[in-house]
Amino acid sequence: MENILLENEIVEERMDIKEPKERKRFSTKKEPKKTFTNFQRNQYRALFSSMALSDRKSMILVRINTTLLSLLIAFHGYIAQNVPFGNWVVIVAVLGTGVSLIAGLLSSKPGGIRKTLKQQILVHHPNLKSNVLLHFDTPTLEEYEEAMDEVVRSQSLQIGNQTRTTYLINNMLLRQYKWLSFSYNAFITTFIVVISIFLVGSLVA
Repeated sequence: MENILLENEIVEERMDIKEPKERKRFSTKKEPKKTFTNFQRNQYRALFSSMALSDRKSMILVRINTTLLSLLIAFHGYIAQNVPFGNWVVIVAVLGTGVSLIAGLLSSKPGGIRKTLKQQILVHHPNLKSNVLLHFDTPTLEEYEEAMDEVVRSQSLQIGNQTRTTYLINNMLLRQYKWLSFSYNAFITTFIVVISIFLVGSLVA
């Protein structure tokens, strides 16, 4: 009798113990606080401001390098005859400004998002509803509306989509600034080398 009672107590205890439900990422019982909304707004503003700044700097470099290349090619003969070590000055300047120009163009080239999307995001979130804000496929209108309907009714999908989009934009910005920094370094290095060649040539002459 005692064994039966003990077994019943153990069964009741097991029934009382509820296994914790797995929490979905970005899901909360309450609506996000106003501070979180402000945080997202400021984050997107900072990202797009950084993108605009990168584009402006790329345009400046492209214009300067294009102008310098045109002048160097047009006045190559004059520089070679009248400037000490003129041939070396032109060769180094053309190579340096050419590298800086290509890097500047690459920094403003749209790209890098598709690779990150395929390799890091679609592996874990292949559904359209998880990537409605930024996708490269062409779903039908019905598929897109169904996905948006699920997003509207799910807070975790809303925040998740925004988070993944922010991650993609961050990666694109890192790529842009990497090429932009390389372009500036190439331009400055070329300028220093050209000035050094000119000074050495003047002293030797």
